[in-house]
This record gives sequence, structure tokens and C-alpha cells, in this order.
Amino acid sequence: APRAKTESAGPGLPERAYWEGSGANPWHRGPAEATALASYAFARTRPEAAVAKKSVDWLLAHRVGDGWQPAKAKGPALAALAAHYARGKSAEDRYRLVVTVNDQSVYQADVTGAADGKAVLVPRRVLKAAGVKNRVHFDIEGRGTFGYAVTLTGFTRDFAPDQDRHDRAFTVDRRVYWAPAPAFDGKPLATGFGVAVNAQGFENTITQLPVGGRTSISVEASRHGVDGRPAWERDFLVLEEHLPAGTTLVEGSVRSQANHHTYADGVLTLYFAPDQSPGCVYDVFGYLPGEYRALPPTLSSAYEPGRRHLGPAGGLKVLTPGEKPTDPYRPTPDELYARGKALFDSGRQAEAAAPLEALWSAYTLRNDVARDAARMLLVIHIGLDQPKKVVQYFEVLKEKAPELVIPFDQIRAVGRAYTAIGEFERAYLVWRAVAEASYLEDARVGEVLRQRGRSLESVGFLLDLWREYPGTASIEADFFGLAQVVAGLARLSTTEPATRRELAA
Repeated sequence: APRAKTESAGPGLPERAYWEGSGANPWHRGPAEATALASYAFARTRPEAAVAKKSVDWLLAHRVGDGWQPAKAKGPALAALAAHYARGKSAEDRYRLVVTVNDQSVYQADVTGAADGKAVLVPRRVLKAAGVKNRVHFDIEGRGTFGYAVTLTGFTRDFAPDQDRHDRAFTVDRRVYWAPAPAFDGKPLATGFGVAVNAQGFENTITQLPVGGRTSISVEASRHGVDGRPAWERDFLVLEEHLPAGTTLVEGSVRSQANHHTYADGVLTLYFAPDQSPGCVYDVFGYLPGEYRALPPTLSSAYEPGRRHLGPAGGLKVLTPGEKPTDPYRPTPDELYARGKALFDSGRQAEAAAPLEALWSAYTLRNDVARDAARMLLVIHIGLDQPKKVVQYFEVLKEKAPELVIPFDQIRAVGRAYTAIGEFERAYLVWRAVAEASYLEDARVGEVLRQRGRSLESVGFLLDLWREYPGTASIEADFFGLAQVVAGLARLSTTEPATRRELAA
């Protein structure tokens, strides 16, 4: 009793008593529950104490709607009131009660002794339009005590959840309806910005979902002010997420840190321990065409449900069969690269050109990705016979991948491309490089013959090869080397019997 606080009930009225309930632990915070527990203890043990009646007056004065805040105080409060009034306080009540709403009578009763509660439905025609106050008036004739609660129910198109983030221990940051994950031949494709350098990120969200389509929905939430606070002083949190009507939860698709979750009546409920981050991602199927709204997600304290934060209201349209979605979609660089490579590897090179060209023109790529993309684009445009593109990507490969070996037929196509665009000098350089590379490749046969002891045959092969190839500077210089080989064989024939026999034969 000495710990009770008092507050004024108004001029000429007895003061009311309450207990603050200001402990650090969340399971007994708040004056409503603390006062209810203390009042119940007095009603059971010392009902005659003056503070007992004062605490009951405080509970009645601080009732909100049909209960108390937080909601878990409702049980102790009802127990305290029931224990207090069970002593027969209302046994001698004798009164007539008339209830009016906006000067229209909605309820009349003659009360004798204790009476049960009564729910009164007020006709809609009696209520005033939104934005205008409605007045509830009680006329009592006789002696007695009564209590009441007024609740306004119905539907509204104006969702205005409390978005104030000031001094909140936890908040719902946003709810996102993601675009369906891209796929190629039934296999998911990579998404993101990993192949690009310093790319500006973006998101693909939707407002429409094809019937039978699948998409992911994420609810992002945060705890605030938890640095340095031990886990036992943080809240256990409950997240309630309302699915859009017309969709159904994909079983096993919920991803979160929650200890436990349940799904019933279109509401996904998740329970988070103090050391877990709130939020979730889950998948839905669209099964019933229509345009639907979703209530805001609610994040609340398990100990004090009155401490809560609401996220934004949502909405999703499930399209009729055959109806095409109109939501804009922009593929990410990772998706463009993955799709282009998948098409290229499957032999659909003409189709691979579009995503790879979009990737190349819009982003600065990592060196390894740029080399691979340029290689694929070179092959694609050789097949499409586009000389300018062939030259463009050959120049890129020459700079970024000088060690890359390009097949002979592709090099020939590069030479033709330079000729087609009028770059004759570069075409000559390509043809000369092709000739010299081919000459060196064929000359290996002569070396193999020499290693097998057929030196004269090797010289003959190389001489014929020299005659067939064009007289570029390097090939002409090779003739001098061939002459030195022949002179060397003549010298060896005087000292090595095997060489002498081979030359004689």
C-alpha cells in the first residue's frame, strides 16, 4: 500500500490509486497490469482497505475500448474487478437506464440488483459521417453503478497505421512484393550485380501476379537501441503478416530467424527471441483472380502487445488467365550474363546476342566477365555476319585477352570483317598473322620428321611448305634458316655415317 501513487479524478472527486509498474523486465512493465495485480491482491486479502476502492476506480477510469493496454493486463484487471464487486456491491442497485446516441434512443433497461453485461448494436442510420464526433449519453434514474465501453467497428478504405518511428524499440521498415525469380528452361538464373563494377543497384517489385504464378514477399523489420543491452532486457517479439486474399502460402517457403511460426486464416505469425532479428521472407501462389488489399504487418512485444508498430498496407492483383502483367521489369547484370551464357552454351547463339549486348552496353564489367562476354559476342556476330561488331569485339579480345587462342576459321572471318569495313591495312595484318601462325603450325611436321631420323625428308617438306606460303618477311627469313639446316647436313655427312647413308639413299 505505501508504494501506491495517486492521481486526481477531478474537482470534488476522490483521488484514484495506482502502481507504476516501472521495472526493467518487460513481463511486468506498465501501470495497468501492475495496478490490476495489486488491486486483485487487496480484493482477496484486505478488501476493506481504502486503497482497494481507489485502485478499482483507477482501473475503471483507464479502460480503453473493451480492455486495457497492454492487452495482457485485461486478465488481471477483470480478475481484480470481479473479486472486488463479488462482495455484493451491486446487490442494492435500483435504477432505470436510458442510452442515447446522437439524441436517438438505442437502449433502455430497468436494473434491480446485479445485472449481466449487455451488448447494444447501434443502427448505422444513427451514426454521423466520418470526421464528425458521435455523442453517447446515459440517463440514469435511481441508485447504482454501471460501466460501459464504446467500440466503432466496420470497414474503411483509409488505412493510416501509426508510422511514427520516434522512440520505438522496434519497427516494421517495409513490405516488398518481389518480382518472380528469372529462370531458363526451368532452372533459376543468378540475379544481382556481382559481374559489374560500381553498378547502381535497383529492385524489381510487382503489383500483379498471374493466376498460378509464384512470387516472394518480404517483411523487413528492425530492433533499435539494443547496443550494450543484455538479451534478458530485450523484448520477445511477435510479427503478424497478413497475406493478400487470393493468394496462398507455399508450404515450407518461410525463411526467417524466428523460433517458431504458425499460419492460419490468412495470417502468418512469427515468434522471435530477444537475440533474433525480426523479419521474414515467404512465397505465395496466386489462385483466385481479383484485386486485393492486405492489412499492415504488425510487430509487437510478446509481454506488452500494446507496444507495437505497424508497417505499410499492401496490395496485390491476381490476374485472370491469359492476362499479361504490366509491371515494369529490368534484368540485373548477373541475370543478363547468366541468360546470355546459357543461351550460347545451348547453341541458341542468335538469341544470346540480345542479353549479352544489353549487358555490354549498360555496365562496366569485371575483366574475367568482359573477356568471356566479348568471346561469345565475337562468335555470335561472326555467325550473324556483322563485320563492324566482329571487329569491335576482336579489338576488345586483343586488348583484354591476348593469350586467348582463337580458332583458324574465326580468324579468317575477322580478316574478312576488316576488309568489309574498308580497314585494308588491318585486314593485311590479320591475314599476315594468320599465314605466319599457320606456317609455324605446319612446320612442326618437319621437326617431327627430323626427330625420327628423317632429316632429308624434313628439309624437303619444309622447302615445299616455304614455296606454298606467301612471302611475308618472317617466312622469307625462315628460308635462310632452312639453308643453314641443309649446310649443316652436308657437314654432318662427312663425320656421321647415318647422315651420309641417308643422303646417299
